[in-house]
Amino acid sequence: MGNAASPCRHQDYLGHAGARCRLPCDIGCRSGRRKPCRVSPWQDAGNAGQLEEAFGHGWFPDKNKWYAERYERIILRGVRRTSDIFQVNDVMTTLFGPAWANIWLEGENFLECSPPQGRDFSYALCYYSGPEDPTGQSADNPALPCTLSPSGKLANCKCYKLSTDQVPPKVPYFVDIHAILNKDIYLKTVEACGEDGSKCAPTTSIEAPVCSSINSNQLIPGADLVSVFSPVKKLDYFAGSTPCKSLYAGCMTAPCYDTGEKDANGKPLVDCSCPIFEGPFEIGQGADQGGGNQLQCELGGRNVWSAAHNPKSNNPITPQPPAGACFPDAPPDSGCPLYPAGSGSVDPNGAVCRTVCEAYSGDPAAGESRLATPVTRLSAQRLASGRIYRGASPWLSDSALWGRRAMVCRTWTGWS
Repeated sequence: MGNAASPCRHQDYLGHAGARCRLPCDIGCRSGRRKPCRVSPWQDAGNAGQLEEAFGHGWFPDKNKWYAERYERIILRGVRRTSDIFQVNDVMTTLFGPAWANIWLEGENFLECSPPQGRDFSYALCYYSGPEDPTGQSADNPALPCTLSPSGKLANCKCYKLSTDQVPPKVPYFVDIHAILNKDIYLKTVEACGEDGSKCAPTTSIEAPVCSSINSNQLIPGADLVSVFSPVKKLDYFAGSTPCKSLYAGCMTAPCYDTGEKDANGKPLVDCSCPIFEGPFEIGQGADQGGGNQLQCELGGRNVWSAAHNPKSNNPITPQPPAGACFPDAPPDSGCPLYPAGSGSVDPNGAVCRTVCEAYSGDPAAGESRLATPVTRLSAQRLASGRIYRGASPWLSDSALWGRRAMVCRTWTGWS
C-alpha cells in the first residue's frame, strides 16, 4: 500500500499537526497524499469552552502527542525504566480518536487473549467504574468510583481485580486493538493481526502480540496488572448500554496497581490510572437500574465514567465469537461449556471445583453469593447439569437443585 513517493508506514500516523494531519494508512495511502484534519463534530465551541474550564490553560485531550507525553510522564513517575522502547501510543488508531478514546468499530476489533496456564495471573476490569455509588442489579456490587486527578490529566479508577484463582484460566479476556496504550506493542499487534484484528483470535487461531505482553506483565512499566475487558461480571449489571457525550476515562490497557483493598465480600479491588477523552461514549450497562433509578451521563463533582465508544448506533460494545464458535464459560449469549463433552474429570483441587464445592458446602442457601463471579456460578450450574462434561443440558438456576449440585460436585471430583 502506498507509493514510492509517499511510503506508508504505521509510524506515519499523526495526530493534529497545525491544520493538517495524516490519516491512518488504510485511508491516507489510498490517495497518496495528506488530507486536512477535520475537527470532530462534537468538539464545537461550547464543548471546547467546557474542556478549557475543566482542565485550565487550554489543555485538550485530543492533542495526541502532547497528551500522550504528559500521560506517559505521570504513569512512569518513580518507575525505574529497564528499556527505552516504551512510549504511550499517540497514533490516531481510528478516525474517531486515539488509543485512549477506546473506539470499537466491529467484532474483529476485540482480540481474544488466553491467560497463562500453570501460574497465578490477574487482570483488571474497569468497564463498570465511574460513580461514587454502586450500580447494577447485584446487591454485592461494590462502589467503583473514577475521579479526575488533581491535575485533571487522567482519571483514578477503582476496578475489579480478576485472578485465575477466581476465574478459570480457560476463560479468555479481551483487548480492543484500537485501544492499546503501548505504541510498540500496538504496531506489532497491527502488523500481526491487521488494523482491524481480523487476522488473530478469535477470528483465527493466532494469538495477538498484545496478549503475550499482558501475560508477561510487560505492557506498561511499573504496573502490577492492566485493565482489559471480561464478560465475567456481565450478569451482575443491567443489560444494554447507555449513550452519552462528555468527558470519560478510556481504561482499556491502562496500568493498574495493587493496594490490598477489598470490597465488603472480600473480593480484591485495584486502582487504575486511566487516560481521558472528550466525545460520545457508551456506558456498559442499561440506563434503567430498576426501582425508578436511571444512570446519569454527568456524574457531578470530579467523577467520570469509564467507557468506550461504538460509532454505530444501537450497537453494544461486547465481544462476540465468530459464527459457529463460542467463548468458554462465558454468559449464555456467547458462552459454551468450560470443558468439552467427553473430556473427562478435572483436577479436584483445581480452582473451579474447589470454589464451587466450597460454595455449596454448609449452607446451600448462601452458596451462590459466595461464588466469585456470575461465570463461576454458571460453572456450578453446568457442573451439576452435566453441561461442563456432557454438553447439551439446559441452563439451571432453580435453587431446589443446589443440593444436587453439591452432591454432583462431591461425586464427580472426589472433593468434600
